[in-house]
Amino acid sequence: MAMPDLDQRRQASLELLRPVCISLMKDVSKEKVRALRDALSQVDDRIAQEIQQYILFPLQTRLRQKDLSESLICEVCEVVVVVFQKTVAASLATFFDTFNPLMFIVTPKDGLQRVVLDFEETKTSLIKAVKQLLKATQEVILSKIYTTEFIPALGQLVAVLLSFAELEKSRAVQKLALDCLLMVLQTDSKFGKKYKYQLAEFFPFCLPGVTMTACRIATGDTKQGHGVIVKALEVFGRVVSLVMQDTSLDKTTSQAWKQGSATTVELQRNQRAQPTARNLSVERSEDWVKATASKVKVLVDQLCKLVSRDNWRVRLGLAELCEQLLTSCSRSLSASVPKLLETLVGLINDPYNNVAKKATGALQAFSTAAAGDSTGAGERTLVEILEENLHGLATSLPRQIRMCGTNIRCVVDSAPHLSRLCLALVQVLELDVRDLRIVEERGQSLDKDPDNFADEHSSTVWKPRKYFKHFRDECILSESLRACRQLGKYGNIHTLVDHLLDLSQSSATYSLATTLVINEMVLGAGCLGEDNDSRDDMSRCINTELLPDVISLLMDEYLSPENLQHLDTVAGESTSTATGESPSLSTALVIVGADRSAEIQQAAVHRNRAVLRLCLHMEGLAKFAMVLGKDRQDHLIRTLYPLVENLGHENLYISSTAYSALVEVARAGGYRTLDCLLRDNADYLVSSVSLRLRHFQLNRRTPQTLCVMLKFCSRELLPQMKRSITQLLDSLDDNYTDDLVLFMPVLLELVKAIARWFPPPRLPPSSQSLSPSQSEKQNDQKNSVLDSQQLKNFLEDYVATKQLAEGNFSDEETNSAMSLEEIEREMKDLAKQKEEEAMDPVVEEEEEKEKEVPPHIVVVKEVFERVRNLLSTKNGRLRVQALDVVSQGVQCLKGTERELLPQVHQVWAGLRPLFQSQEKFIVVKVIFTPPTTNSSCASSPLLGLWLPIRDCHSGYLHTANYKLQLCVLSSVGPLASNLQLDRNHLDEVARLCVPYLDDAQPQALQQVCSGLLYHHSNSHAV
Repeated sequence: MAMPDLDQRRQASLELLRPVCISLMKDVSKEKVRALRDALSQVDDRIAQEIQQYILFPLQTRLRQKDLSESLICEVCEVVVVVFQKTVAASLATFFDTFNPLMFIVTPKDGLQRVVLDFEETKTSLIKAVKQLLKATQEVILSKIYTTEFIPALGQLVAVLLSFAELEKSRAVQKLALDCLLMVLQTDSKFGKKYKYQLAEFFPFCLPGVTMTACRIATGDTKQGHGVIVKALEVFGRVVSLVMQDTSLDKTTSQAWKQGSATTVELQRNQRAQPTARNLSVERSEDWVKATASKVKVLVDQLCKLVSRDNWRVRLGLAELCEQLLTSCSRSLSASVPKLLETLVGLINDPYNNVAKKATGALQAFSTAAAGDSTGAGERTLVEILEENLHGLATSLPRQIRMCGTNIRCVVDSAPHLSRLCLALVQVLELDVRDLRIVEERGQSLDKDPDNFADEHSSTVWKPRKYFKHFRDECILSESLRACRQLGKYGNIHTLVDHLLDLSQSSATYSLATTLVINEMVLGAGCLGEDNDSRDDMSRCINTELLPDVISLLMDEYLSPENLQHLDTVAGESTSTATGESPSLSTALVIVGADRSAEIQQAAVHRNRAVLRLCLHMEGLAKFAMVLGKDRQDHLIRTLYPLVENLGHENLYISSTAYSALVEVARAGGYRTLDCLLRDNADYLVSSVSLRLRHFQLNRRTPQTLCVMLKFCSRELLPQMKRSITQLLDSLDDNYTDDLVLFMPVLLELVKAIARWFPPPRLPPSSQSLSPSQSEKQNDQKNSVLDSQQLKNFLEDYVATKQLAEGNFSDEETNSAMSLEEIEREMKDLAKQKEEEAMDPVVEEEEEKEKEVPPHIVVVKEVFERVRNLLSTKNGRLRVQALDVVSQGVQCLKGTERELLPQVHQVWAGLRPLFQSQEKFIVVKVIFTPPTTNSSCASSPLLGLWLPIRDCHSGYLHTANYKLQLCVLSSVGPLASNLQLDRNHLDEVARLCVPYLDDAQPQALQQVCSGLLYHHSNSHAV
């Protein structure tokens, strides 16, 4: 009864699939493909295996169609997956009849090595179809496929998967392609374990391509995600351990396997029949193994750099890779074993237990395997790596030095030991100079000097972070610096510094790390740092007598002209940008990313190295001041000017480091603020500035020093700086066309300092809220109000005058009538009094004219005279700086109208054309400049220029025109009040605002205009 039932189900399945397959053969569409997939869900697996060819034929035919769209390819591949989920590939014909059409889809028509598919869904469906086909193929068929005859076919598949894994932007497609590649390798499958040697003989042809691609993926973009990197590491480990496995390379085992394998006989027959495939086959000879091992070593060195990655899964994958290679290929990859062991030792102290356990277990397994080796070569290699790995033992080095104490001098006095120890520290602390942020950081992070930084935590400023080449963990850094301080404390500081200076001169690679090590050693020699709580330990220091001479030697080195020239190479970009001669550092570094030229890369590294060297030198000067304390003021004099000059540097790394160094120098000298430090040493700074301004072309950074002094000092410094300011203005006149950009920040800082030192008088709150016309009316009303006594006197005079007019004279008045001589005398006195009163205003005006103008007002006026002509310059940067100076200068003159109004009238001629500028930022800046809102300068015709034309296209909220409109409409209300516009002009403003009330306009513009009209209506009502 079972057979009739099976026949009936087979007949029912055929009747269900026949119309669908016939329709799919005639024409292809998504609906027909989906109908076939739905029909397959109703077919039993056993029956589907029997009619497998009937189902696959229309699918294979459509996959060979040239003009098939990607959406249809995706649908067909999904049906192929469903078919092989129900059936198995029981013959070579079934496998390749499906495999070849799938490869035909991704084969470029022009012969180029690229994938022609565009959509992510299509690639995903194709990879899933190939993966399911391999999974559904029987072991007997796979044993025939993994032979020399089919190397071209599988080689094409490997190339396609590698292309997907490396070039595809989708992480899902990358991971799926790498998973499919692992399926091709068959390392985890039952077939792979059974036919391990056959696969090892088959895959050498693709070993270079797979390993190099996997290495590029793993060490490439860090933003691609840990999942892709871990998969790439797994692929690398599987293919290398498969091909380079020690057991499979054993000649006796391999030869015995070849003689006893029937597949090898068939393989040799296929090699004779297929010359092309025979050329692709690779024989694993002894020479080939040696050459391949040397090339794999290069890739292993690159992959071991992943030990510093932040993601613990990547480090875990690296540990598994090292374990796999050490377990399977320790003899064939003997050149890579030290690096693999070094990586595992570095991962022993990983903060994640899974990584640490995996690394520890791998080392124990390798040690156990090496112990069973009769030669003992593996055990000796492990011992040597553990002894020489100072990077992994960085946490124990400071403790060992402290335990040795003064006995460490024996190591320092020995030249070989000293060289090895210093070289190890320098290599561990090697800085990464490829970071673009080193020279790209710009800004002013120092807004003001704190009132008191006697407490070390009260002065907060952005501190640049150092990036090291071999690690990222802060614990390793702190322990390494601690080791340097311990060496400086217990060793001979003079010997250590002398050897490190020679090491720095020997190679530019070591210059940064040696400077960092020297700074920490000097700090330790002074018994300062994290290891010492206070300066009380100075009595126990053995280098106290040597320190002043060593520090003097180091200061000569740090402040030498050779090191200052490195600063000029970094600073030269600011002056060249001002004249438009060469691109900035940021532009140059962008070119590095696009151009692989070694010369450009070397230039960028040189600039980064110069910035870091300068920062380390300034940190060293601060540490020297901490060690010397208040007793050595000569150190302060030598270091003060370079630190103050660098504090004004536009590079944020340099300026922040200079500020931190100055804070430490001030603390060491007993100063509570930078103001106190600069004021007490102002005579030295002013003299240095004056000397350098006389030779400005050789000292182009001198204006930075003035900027810093003006920014951080109080008004008591102005009399001492008057001469330098005058000299600066004279230098500006002499270098008017070349170096304006260098002088403008000083002028801006000067007017800011004057505004801070001499604030304008504040008006009462009631007068600040009133317009000029309202305040004038209020004053008239106050003057018209009379008290009771004045009213009484007025009425009495009025009554007496009226009686005299009517002729009513009393006897008392007649008897008291004055004589003619008395009347004449009184009239002369009145005339003389009037004449004196008339002369008083003239005298007062003359006295006011004779009054001297305050010195700070004179300075502001001189600045105005030099800046107002720059408002019409073609250099946009200069225009912006000039507007800033004018705006700040008006604030300085706000309390002196006699000096303010003439300057504003002179500046207005340069401001008016800027309202027609094509640069919207300039127009906005002009609108907010104080002279624009002054009633004596602006006039109503300008309103037509300020209000831009209506525009509301798509994406308008992100345009400069919209921002300009919002700025103008927000400021036109207060402007109209200050200009005292009459009703006609206010109506004109209202008419210009009406179009912005349209619903099509942006909501922000509608709200601003509504508020403006409401304000005007209230003004009319008043």
